[in-house]
Amino acid sequence: MAEKDATDSKNIASSPSRDPRRSRDAAAAEAAVRNGNIFSRIWIFIRQVIAELKKVIWPTRNELWTYFWVVIIFVMILMTAIFLFDYFFAWVTNLVFA
Repeated sequence: MAEKDATDSKNIASSPSRDPRRSRDAAAAEAAVRNGNIFSRIWIFIRQVIAELKKVIWPTRNELWTYFWVVIIFVMILMTAIFLFDYFFAWVTNLVFA
C-alpha cells in the first residue's frame, strides 16, 4: 500500500499540469491555443523565441574568427576543385568534338 501511494505521488508530481517548475510561458501558450486568439499566439511565439535565444551559447570573438577562416578556406578549396574539374572537362570536350 505504501508503494502504491509513493507511485501515485510520483505520477502526480511528474504530470505536466501539476509541475511546479512549469513556466508561465508554457501555461500562457496552452491557454492561447485553447482560446484561439491569433494575436496572443503570435505574442507567445515571440516571447518563446526570445527565451530560447537567451539560452544560446554564443561564440567568443576568437571562435568566430576561427570559424570564419575555416569557412573561407573551405570555400576556396572547393572553388579551386570545381575550376580544375571544369577546365579538365572543357579540355576533354574540345579534344573529342573539335
